[in-house]
Amino acid sequence: MKINNSHIKLIVTDLDGAILPLNSKSLSLNTQQYLSKLASEKIYFVLNTGNLPFMVQWVIDSISPEPNQYTKYFLGNSGTVIYNFVTQEAFVEGFFDNDIVIKTVKILEKANVHFNLTDSGLKTIYYSHQRDVDISNHRRNGLNDANNYCLLTKEVLKTLTSPKIVFRSNNQNIQEFNNLISEISLEIGENNFQAMSWIETGADLIVPGHDKFTGILKLIELINAEHNENITLDNVLFFGDQKNDLPVFRNHKYSIAVGNAIDELKELAYAITDTCELDGVINFLKTLK
Repeated sequence: MKINNSHIKLIVTDLDGAILPLNSKSLSLNTQQYLSKLASEKIYFVLNTGNLPFMVQWVIDSISPEPNQYTKYFLGNSGTVIYNFVTQEAFVEGFFDNDIVIKTVKILEKANVHFNLTDSGLKTIYYSHQRDVDISNHRRNGLNDANNYCLLTKEVLKTLTSPKIVFRSNNQNIQEFNNLISEISLEIGENNFQAMSWIETGADLIVPGHDKFTGILKLIELINAEHNENITLDNVLFFGDQKNDLPVFRNHKYSIAVGNAIDELKELAYAITDTCELDGVINFLKTLK
């Protein structure tokens, strides 16, 4: 498989809205069958999402029931986590310490917005509202991770460190969202976090200096070291649809937007394929020889 005479050795894609239609619990049969064949061509396939390993295990299982060299890697938490499904090792770029977590939570609680935090072990997501816990457990029913969603308590908060804090403003209020970012910046310092927006009124707060693009660079370095490969960015395809994919589209030539992607990505894209619902990622890959 080539693009501009460069062999494709690594395919990286977002999940929700890219290869998984929103609110769906399964990949299309066409997608499963195509992605399952990539390993035989010695092409690495890696998800690059804001999710955690336990949230996407079922995707990898549907492609490769026994993770192998070409399906074992996962980029999560908006590029700050590299996970190996074979060894179950996680490489995490950084955490918010307990002081920053507590200060940020106080601001979000005062505004009464919905938020959640990932624990440092990458096993649990703590929610600010019980309703969000119930929704997540219901939505994930049957995916073997329903017990990973819990209500944030004062006792948990006392010692919690976190690689990611997620929040959204009430009623999609852009002004409220911007005000909260400003307030958090004043309280914990603008150099101590970065906001990776996935919609205009919601964001992942993560440690600074990392994003989906830096995650890809780290992943390439890791694969080359572990498997004696010589992968460069010229050998990488990326597919995305949302705002948190912008760092990749701004820095990587072969960034492909699915048809349902936001306009900002389409303006930067190397190419635009069909929508997620029409298997746009797979349709584009099938055009390459």
